[in-house]
Amino acid sequence: MFPSGAKVRPNNRLGAMKYPELTKKEYTVKFTFMTDSFTWVVLEDFPEKIFNSTAFDYEGTETMGYAVKSSGGGYLISDLEHLDCVTVYGTVFGFKKVETNLEALGYFSTCAVCDKKIDPNGEKYGLLKRGGLVAVPVCSGCCQSNPHIKPFFLKPLTYHDFSIDWDELEEYGETINRPGLADEIQEEVNAKCDSCEKAFSHPDCFPGECPYYLVEDYLAMKHPELYAEVRKWFEAKMRRGYPDPDEQ
Repeated sequence: MFPSGAKVRPNNRLGAMKYPELTKKEYTVKFTFMTDSFTWVVLEDFPEKIFNSTAFDYEGTETMGYAVKSSGGGYLISDLEHLDCVTVYGTVFGFKKVETNLEALGYFSTCAVCDKKIDPNGEKYGLLKRGGLVAVPVCSGCCQSNPHIKPFFLKPLTYHDFSIDWDELEEYGETINRPGLADEIQEEVNAKCDSCEKAFSHPDCFPGECPYYLVEDYLAMKHPELYAEVRKWFEAKMRRGYPDPDEQ
């Protein structure tokens, strides 16, 4: 993330093309925050607007900042002075200065309310709605004693929860004596993605936004008959390990 006060320049070859208001050669960063896989930048010139960090070039040293636990999930922010500006993530339960992603993930793996270490294979726990870098867990005790918190609870995975990936497509190709099937499809996808004028890290380059991002979406759109065959094979395979109790 860019530190507060950093000087950044619009990168007109990448993300800045999306923001016509960026007409100056240089801007001053007010603060930055990270949600999911994107880093967002607020400029002194536009305090009410957020920009994707891919819109800028920065020659200084980036920083991690503070990991924040909130009722909307976990996220990172470069400067606590502007914590109240990021109100969309709900009530703040706690924060910690972190130097690395690993340190942030360690902080987010404890209960958002009481900081108790949570064993994912042990007690039942709730998760605050994914609203940032991670989904923050809440231990069973805090779920019961804090009725204003609205966590959701993970259900046992079934075969419906899995998607076809490149490894699965490769395995399917081998079962029908087409070991190069995954490579063939990958070459097709690469050829189409190479014609895209947007940056790889553009917000549109994301599952659900780009039909070429996920192999399952691409197969369903461009090769529906092949997709139907692969899906039937894939579901039969996954159903053995992850059956749906409602179908028993």
